[in-house]
Amino acid sequence: MADFRAEVAKVALEENVKASAAERYLFAPRMVPTDWGLFQSCDVGKNYTAEYTATHEGAKPHNAYAAFKAEKINNDESVSEILMASYGETQARSIGNSIPS
Repeated sequence: MADFRAEVAKVALEENVKASAAERYLFAPRMVPTDWGLFQSCDVGKNYTAEYTATHEGAKPHNAYAAFKAEKINNDESVSEILMASYGETQARSIGNSIPS
């Protein structure tokens, strides 16, 4: 959980999200999402799913996830790290957008 919070905090700082909003989000009780949960909710996963289902007739999100995992593993990339980074960016942007100007 500490790694997850650290990644979200890092991106929140880079995106100039207000500290109070980031703290409320980061320290709310929650569990780290699974890779499948991250894939479904981050930009990388959403974009990959959209592209995959557009080019593979009848494909479902779980098919896109399986293809994504296989592609990253074949390239010796960490699926969890890629998804965590994208999720951190997605959440930081979401936190920043939820704060009234």
